[in-house]
Amino acid sequence: MSNTTIKEVKVNKKVPKTLQANRSVAEVLEYAASFNTNEDKIKVLKAYETKGLKFVINMMYNWDWSGTKIPKHTKSGHPSDISYKTINSCITDLSSAYKFKDTKPEVTRKILIKTLESLSTKESELIIDVIKGKKIEGISKSVFKRAFPNFFLDTSSDPSE
Repeated sequence: MSNTTIKEVKVNKKVPKTLQANRSVAEVLEYAASFNTNEDKIKVLKAYETKGLKFVINMMYNWDWSGTKIPKHTKSGHPSDISYKTINSCITDLSSAYKFKDTKPEVTRKILIKTLESLSTKESELIIDVIKGKKIEGISKSVFKRAFPNFFLDTSSDPSE
């Protein structure tokens, strides 16, 4: 036997040709972040390009939630595959919550409670993080820009439209 030590092991994970269609937005972002190269992250984001994913990215970089407090709510505790709603089905509600955040904060609070309680735990936590201004760990803004350049062209447009 030799006394060779392994100093570093690199695992080259490839983007699979077939994808799990039932991944939630939070799971897609988590999955994309798990890849080592930006090119692979972009491939995953584009492969899972859904209205909900694009909505969250737009929310993250183009909406200003500053001053919005996360209301107390009961976590659903449901996994994403058996939750009452998904981010895709809450787009209208979240857009309304944003629209009224400054003029009718009580309406925003009620909408957020209803939405956060109906989403799976992971998606609810994602929305809370986005409202708090947190970014997705493991995926840089430049990766999102390359995957979805349309969200970064015009910063003067109203994000609730």
